[in-house]
Amino acid sequence: MITQRIGQLPALLGITQSDFERKLGMSQGVLRKALIKNTHISSKWVEKISEIFPVNIHWVATGEGNPLLEDDFLELRIRESNEEYRTSGVTNLEALPLVPQSMLKDFTLTDDTSEFLYYSIPDFSFKKGNFLVRLNDDSLLPRYKGGSLFICKIIEDAEIIWGKAFVICSKSGILLRRLFPKDGDTAYVNCRADNTNYPSFDLKRSDITRIHMVEGVISFE
Repeated sequence: MITQRIGQLPALLGITQSDFERKLGMSQGVLRKALIKNTHISSKWVEKISEIFPVNIHWVATGEGNPLLEDDFLELRIRESNEEYRTSGVTNLEALPLVPQSMLKDFTLTDDTSEFLYYSIPDFSFKKGNFLVRLNDDSLLPRYKGGSLFICKIIEDAEIIWGKAFVICSKSGILLRRLFPKDGDTAYVNCRADNTNYPSFDLKRSDITRIHMVEGVISFE
């Protein structure tokens, strides 16, 4: 039903239901009442949704395709989230930048992150993490699902805690694995997956360019 799909949009857009209603010019609670009573929403609101948000109206009407127009959505969220971040007084202990995977190998804490999305998550201590990254890696299933946002802390080699999950930037690419010592050879670490479809292997420590400890994960259905 169209009303139910519209009800999914605030979460998909990363805003509250109240913000969604406010941006559309709806009276507060209109969407919530329509969802509870399972009643239709006026077509004028559907038209306004398409004007204000980067939403695929074909999906709203039929349920087919992607809900969001991805490129427009990314541009909108960068613009809005950074403006909110700059004007809200939030500190880096309360919000973290989402680092694109393509930039992860060279990312440092001194990089300019003004064009990145920022996320603030209630009840999470950001003293533990430095940034977020989305990884399409199923090597640690079932605990960590590919496509999730990984909350990472930049560490040095000497700070490795054996058995923990790490995002590893190496000369051969970016890996998500648990690290263990290699018996009798400190020049290597053993990389293991929880998913049995991914075999374990040894990685030369000198081939690791950066290493990030996974401190938390935000998963999506």
